Amino acid sequence: MEYLTPAQCRAARALLDWSQPDLAKRCGMHVQTISAFENETGTPTRRTLTKITDTLEHGGIDFLPNEGVGKRKDNIIRYEGQSGFQSFMNDVYQTIKLEGGEICVSNVDETLFTELVGRECDDEYTIKMNELKKSKNFDFKILIQTGDTNTVASGYAEYRWID
Repeated sequence: MEYLTPAQCRAARALLDWSQPDLAKRCGMHVQTISAFENETGTPTRRTLTKITDTLEHGGIDFLPNEGVGKRKDNIIRYEGQSGFQSFMNDVYQTIKLEGGEICVSNVDETLFTELVGRECDDEYTIKMNELKKSKNFDFKILIQTGDTNTVASGYAEYRWID
């Protein structure tokens, strides 16, 4: 998908039966940001558009060709490349923020993780997750290769070694 359009945003909200305040809360932004975008009176940043898109996709929306929008028929989301991995990270964050629960990740090499998403994104994510851990009850468990000592997420995650 190129970029989310105001019409797609309105249609996606309608399919999910979400108001502008509902979407704004789920995105962690002001309702005025959503309103200005949908009414085409404001130009959101690429980052804001990504956050809105990710939130709608997490809610079960598929964006289709020719500015189409539909409800997802399955629960599988495919992430590709650096931007896909960043979307995955945002999905994990939003899930924990809204629902709490338990996240289990296996076969992690934190060095590759940082290389893929970039140092700035990785640092920002770590700060957000550490802050969330202070206010939200969740368990984040990560399996890493025996001997790996790169545990950058130890502020919010529990690590275990596996051969």
